[in-house]
Amino acid sequence: MPGWLKGCAIGCGVMVLLFVVTFVGCGLTVMKPFKDAERSREVLEADFGTQEEYVPPADGRVAPERLEAFLAVQRELRDLCGDLTGVFEHFERMEHLDEGDVSGPEKTRMVLGTMTRALRIPGLLGRYHVARNEALADAGMGLGEYTYIYVVGYYGVLGKAMVDADASGVTVGEGEHSTFRLREALRRMLRAQLEALEAAGSDPELAQALRDEAARMDEDLDRLPWQDGVPASIADSFTPYRDRLEELWCPAADEFALNVARSGNRGFSITAD
Repeated sequence: MPGWLKGCAIGCGVMVLLFVVTFVGCGLTVMKPFKDAERSREVLEADFGTQEEYVPPADGRVAPERLEAFLAVQRELRDLCGDLTGVFEHFERMEHLDEGDVSGPEKTRMVLGTMTRALRIPGLLGRYHVARNEALADAGMGLGEYTYIYVVGYYGVLGKAMVDADASGVTVGEGEHSTFRLREALRRMLRAQLEALEAAGSDPELAQALRDEAARMDEDLDRLPWQDGVPASIADSFTPYRDRLEELWCPAADEFALNVARSGNRGFSITAD
């Protein structure tokens, strides 16, 4: 955040205090969507299991009907993606705004506008997770399968970079702990896939690739599966869907797209340099 904006925020003492009081007073309302997200996640898990319990197909390929189901979920989230994009684009504009570009009263207005937008984020993210969970249930897909397709498709095949809290300045839930949990779930998926492939006794080349990738992930806890390249046999199953996957990619939601809402993980913060 620019220094002039921080200074103005400090100088607006009374208004900031009123804002904080308002925030505390409406805290339960703001955080209600996170409780709804937790409930919808529990319903989803009852039908499809937890994120970390998912076992990918032994050959790693995603069937056309499963990719169609994934894309249907992404389409359901498009409007909320637009809302999140608008909020984060405002923060980006504020980050690069010059002090000389605005007057004193305008600075105050912009500070309060930024705070108001910050208050919208928890509710937006809570609604995003509710919508995601409900769309998954309608599509007959669990969070584990969604995670596998998302990670292999977007980060692996399309080469998208994972957005993290350090880059976005926004942390929801456990922050880096939820990221660690996601990567641990992905390591479990990879090992489960390897076990299934070994049990089938087929495709020794892919089995060796899975062993090598699992070893790399064990050595580097920040590593994502296949981040250096997806095996051709797996990537080929995504080829007919590349354009639609690209069209429905949402950078603004990426950090939160695979989050799991759990009791006690409702913290929220925004930081800026």
